[in-house]
Amino acid sequence: MAYWVCHYHIVWATYGRQPIITPTLEPLIAHGLQRASEQLGCRLLAHNGPADHLHAAVSIPPSLPVSRWVGAAKGLASREVNIAFPNAPERFRWQTGYSVHSFGERHLHEVLAYIQDQKHHHANQTTNVYLEYLDPADSEV
Repeated sequence: MAYWVCHYHIVWATYGRQPIITPTLEPLIAHGLQRASEQLGCRLLAHNGPADHLHAAVSIPPSLPVSRWVGAAKGLASREVNIAFPNAPERFRWQTGYSVHSFGERHLHEVLAYIQDQKHHHANQTTNVYLEYLDPADSEV
């Protein structure tokens, strides 16, 4: 077996950046992210975010494209929400784009702490512009 350490900090937003991620939806989204990670042989290290976007730290094997994990995670998370709320006025969905940064073991603690404190950072305007970046071109409105 090959040894690898490939950590990624990935950010993506709800469709139209609508603030629709509620405490009720968070466990459903978490379940979808965990299922995607397990199915693809990845390790979900952390996830959190305010009502309009999500941050995830994940270890992805070098044989798997990051985009494949992102597609599976977004797909399964939205599927969990839509199955739980079949009569919602609109289907839950994500914007098409995402942002990804790789990081090493040395920065693992910092990235995990930043993700775990997402709601605090946004409430107190102490966000890290670099780790929050999402391409405006991916904004569907």
